[in-house]
Amino acid sequence: MVTIKDIAQAANVSASTVSRVIRGNPRISTHTREKVKATMKAFNYQPNQAARTLATKQSNTIGIIQKSASIEDSQNPFVIDVLSGIFSECKNHGYSTISTTNNETIGIELEVQEMIHYHSVDGFIVLYSKKDDPIIDILKAHAMPYVIIGKSLTNDGIIHIDNDNVSASQSLTRLLIDKGHNKFLFVAETGDYEVVKDRVAGHLKAIEQAGSL
Repeated sequence: MVTIKDIAQAANVSASTVSRVIRGNPRISTHTREKVKATMKAFNYQPNQAARTLATKQSNTIGIIQKSASIEDSQNPFVIDVLSGIFSECKNHGYSTISTTNNETIGIELEVQEMIHYHSVDGFIVLYSKKDDPIIDILKAHAMPYVIIGKSLTNDGIIHIDNDNVSASQSLTRLLIDKGHNKFLFVAETGDYEVVKDRVAGHLKAIEQAGSL
């Protein structure tokens, strides 16, 4: 069986260098990284992910928590763009991704708990913002690092990335009003998500402003 030491000897580098290449360490030069990867390919060497996770306590994997795995959500252009960016950036840094696949909150909770229990991920990206979310409570209870795509609802310093959905919805509604429209049907997804609240707020704000002109 081929080992890291065999790869190191064939590539004329140290075993620790091979290990760093496998982990995606950015400090390894492009030349060395490509040489080691070529040697691994030539020897048909596949790192033992389970053993590496056990030894380092790191999986080099990011968990992605979605609202649901429904066809409607998976085909959302915004979600597709966000996931594409996540996959690309994780790959650039030597990380894999694993996503929740359930459509119900209780099922997603169980998936997240399993990922944490089996040390399958090093952290999570949550693709939504929702008040009193039990999944966020699980992440906090296990001290798991996470990032939210959406509005931050707490003051605990959690990193979040968001658009100004109030302003965006307000601008869209104002555009329709300027074109002479005065009857609206606002279509929104179900669920107590902050993005929906903000878009409704922006829509109503534009109508209120138009009525006062």
